[in-house]
Amino acid sequence: MKRLYFIRHGESEANRRKIIASRSPSPLTKLGEEQAKLVGTRMKEVDIKIDLMLVSPLLCTQQTADIVSPFTPPLLREEYPDIIERDLSALEGQSYAGYNSFLDYEKQLPDNLAIESMDAMLARAHKVLDYVRKRPEETIVLVSHGSFGMSLLEASNYPDYDALPYIDNCAILRLV
Repeated sequence: MKRLYFIRHGESEANRRKIIASRSPSPLTKLGEEQAKLVGTRMKEVDIKIDLMLVSPLLCTQQTADIVSPFTPPLLREEYPDIIERDLSALEGQSYAGYNSFLDYEKQLPDNLAIESMDAMLARAHKVLDYVRKRPEETIVLVSHGSFGMSLLEASNYPDYDALPYIDNCAILRLV
């Protein structure tokens, strides 16, 4: 039976500063490195054996995967561009400080901004789930980003989109 896990990257510099990095490189903070070590430790403790680790090409996810991997070495690791962060380049560098989350910030944005829509994110999430289902590996881990993780939850038939949980840095979710 296939098992699919999602790991959000550890705290990045952009997360700490509450600025939108979109697809720009943002390294992990010291806290983010510690979060990733804790995830690796937890995965080892519950004996998760990774057959395949798919990692977003962005720096913070690569660093997270680098830290997690020694605790439970994947048989195969691939950079997988379809699990990259949402394209918010029109908002790059802007602060969302003063809001509980980026989702609250996003509600006040004009509709005509050139950013990746939630529908486009959902389509990517369905594409990724189809790809994963066709892979021969049994235990697959995706190391990606919070907004993409929420799209994966929705694509996995999470019962109530409006009640989707916020995905903390270095949260581990079992999707399948």
